[in-house]
Amino acid sequence: MIVGGQKNKYLIIGQGFVGKAVAQMLSQAGHDVTGLARTAKSYDEPVHFWQRDARTLAQDDLAPFSHVAIIITPNHEMTNRVQAYRESYLAVCEHIASLDLPNLHRVLFVSSTSVYGESGGEWVDVDTIACPATDTAKILLKSEQVLQKAFGERCVIVRPSGIYHGGSTRMKRMAQTAHIDGVPLSHYTNRIHRDDLIQVISQVLTLPASKSVYLVSDCEPVTSLEVIRFLCRNYGYLPPKVIHATPTGKRIRGNVDDWLVFKNYQMGYGG
Repeated sequence: MIVGGQKNKYLIIGQGFVGKAVAQMLSQAGHDVTGLARTAKSYDEPVHFWQRDARTLAQDDLAPFSHVAIIITPNHEMTNRVQAYRESYLAVCEHIASLDLPNLHRVLFVSSTSVYGESGGEWVDVDTIACPATDTAKILLKSEQVLQKAFGERCVIVRPSGIYHGGSTRMKRMAQTAHIDGVPLSHYTNRIHRDDLIQVISQVLTLPASKSVYLVSDCEPVTSLEVIRFLCRNYGYLPPKVIHATPTGKRIRGNVDDWLVFKNYQMGYGG
């Protein structure tokens, strides 16, 4: 893809399991890609790499790039999660927003569906106004707004729900002890397979035109009880004890269904 008569150049800030995979997918497709992280990385595809803190990037560093993606995570060693979010998401977004980048065609920020504070089983879609209920989610929304104010229509927000993959162990561990611990009857959960999220981000970055917000979740929000029952049957565990309670959580209706391979939890967990 060409913007303004020049070949696009992509900078992927954050090289965790999603950011690194996005960089490699774009490179494999023939794009000019640079990955940035604070720790050293190696690649299977030809990706340029900068080992540095994104908060130190100067205007001249970013001037050659047509597309910038911010796919970062907070410092998990920090016990104060709110401060960790401020020093990662908000600090990086504020720094990028402070730079004069007239040649930048698109800046993409990976946020979270946690910016929606609904918690009574309500449906949420891209038209739902984000009203976060937690301090960390408030920081994510503020980070989004900082970029939107600075870059306007050039800014794209990607809000994924809970990221998982076929080898995820958290839900399996919960299923193992669900006959003792119990599972709420009506706690709604949402998820997106890691491979689908990587594909969606890569797709959005390379589209000639994009939407302002992508709500990235699979096609079937379900209760945690349904997922746990499925896993218990698959692994031969005892069935879960049901805890009767009022509905909690939210049900997310995404806007990327046509791009997904793992359209529900059964497909994602290998059912």
